[in-house]
Amino acid sequence: MQNQPLEKNQQNFDKAWSLDGSTTKTNYGYVSSIIEGNFSIASEEGNVTALKASSCLILPEIGDYVAYLFDGKKRYLISVLERKSADPLSIVSQQGISIEAPEIKLTGKQKLHFSGAIGRAAFGSLHVASVNMDLDVEKAETRVKSLSHFGKTISGVFNTILTRASTALRVIDGSDIQKAKQTTIEAENILSIKGEFTSITAKADVKIDGERVHVG
Repeated sequence: MQNQPLEKNQQNFDKAWSLDGSTTKTNYGYVSSIIEGNFSIASEEGNVTALKASSCLILPEIGDYVAYLFDGKKRYLISVLERKSADPLSIVSQQGISIEAPEIKLTGKQKLHFSGAIGRAAFGSLHVASVNMDLDVEKAETRVKSLSHFGKTISGVFNTILTRASTALRVIDGSDIQKAKQTTIEAENILSIKGEFTSITAKADVKIDGERVHVG
């Protein structure tokens, strides 16, 4: 007697999920064509048309072995079960996707690619380790309170470099070599060049001009 309510609920559930007296079940087939977001599936029912369910993030392709459901009005492709081609799987959604977890790890054994019209990254602490890094930026704006860099080599290729600082200090432990077609150094107050051995060499002319010139 105690099991009768459970059996009655099960019967009501089966009736609600039935079509023409037959219990609805998962159907299977192969995607034969894709037209404007409608997937034609060759199955035991024949050729049927289904929409991709929102929970099916993987974009089906022609030839995929898939599973679909029929709710009495529409058929929904719910899962891509098998793909024969070696093409990478594509996760596509018409709505935004939010992933939240205590820890998220993304690994690309060969390549990891991120792209978007607008990108934003916010971290309390960020560590980046790379053997080689190439950065191509058309326009960049950076605000840094404190920046420390430790490296053996820094290479940069720029059309224009603009640096404005209230105070600048450069400490070079080894050699400092600068090459340019033209170099201009201006100081409003004092310009001082000191060295144990100082050499000024010009292929054509050396010009020293001032109200007073002290040599020696």
